[in-house]
Amino acid sequence: TVAKQLVMMADGTVKVWQPSQTGDKFVAYWDGSNWVSSALTNILPSGQGVLIRNTSNALQIVPNGVSGSSLQMVGSSIQFVAAAPNQLPQGYIYGLTLSNNASSPNDNIDVSIGRCRNTANTSDLILSAVMTKNLNLNWTQGTNEGGLDIGTKASNSTYHVYVISNGIAFDVIFSLNAIQPSVSDASFTSYRRVGSFTTDSSGNIRYFLQIGDRFLYFSDTFVQKPITSQAGVAVGVGGQVVQLTGIPSDIIVKPLFVASITAAVQWSVFEVGQLYPSTQVPAVNNATGNYLRLGTSTSVITNTIELYTNTSRQIGVDVSAAVAAGATGLYIDVYGWVDDRGKTF
Repeated sequence: TVAKQLVMMADGTVKVWQPSQTGDKFVAYWDGSNWVSSALTNILPSGQGVLIRNTSNALQIVPNGVSGSSLQMVGSSIQFVAAAPNQLPQGYIYGLTLSNNASSPNDNIDVSIGRCRNTANTSDLILSAVMTKNLNLNWTQGTNEGGLDIGTKASNSTYHVYVISNGIAFDVIFSLNAIQPSVSDASFTSYRRVGSFTTDSSGNIRYFLQIGDRFLYFSDTFVQKPITSQAGVAVGVGGQVVQLTGIPSDIIVKPLFVASITAAVQWSVFEVGQLYPSTQVPAVNNATGNYLRLGTSTSVITNTIELYTNTSRQIGVDVSAAVAAGATGLYIDVYGWVDDRGKTF
């Protein structure tokens, strides 16, 4: 039988009270009008948590949070919130580096520890341990689980990687959508795109190496391996749009490529997505031309300047005279890209 206890009543009097409760695990509390007792398992069904009186003067059980979290008021309720550093600046990102998983590089992506500010600039997102996600499986919370938000894995596609949070837990998800992922758990409302990757014609994740904002292609033997984007393509006078293979779509990036035309012409590359002259002859002294890099039949263009794709992974190419398809046509090899990862774009 539960031992007698001294309790102070609402009117300030002290009485001896012996709850009509048996057992060795109970909680005695004042319910607003009387002292009552209840089995611990009734009040804390999970066996872990904190018993509080909330703003409505009702008893509330707050389940334990993750290690390091603190009890905070969130809206009109009290809950454990994961500990975070001081508010990060808008657009901030550190770490959260993407890589092919060593054991399953064709299907799994690892995301390293790191932190960033979310897209809405309302909270910080933190990964305190490496998280691995599988592109073949739909998203389930936790590492070594599915990572795809909706649908099934697609070939020759771009997947955008997001860190997401419900205010307590942090996770990673993949999506074809470059604006916002579709998360099956509606409580995960905070997100930030931290990078992107592409799949090949077999649906495998291409091998890449991320260094900061740079994403570089390489083979499984760690030998740099460009992707052939154009091979002997014909180019006409007046500005022609070409789409770069292996570059992420739906976002603006700086492509890393090598381009060449061996025909005896002058030629240039330029950004598209904005207005440019319908007929453009890129001569050396053409001060009115809008080209960003000029080439001749003896030169090779590499993108060392700030040339960006549009969201359809396109750039423009123009020539002083038409170039036929074949050995003297346009060749472009893609080595990777530079992704702002939400800091500006």
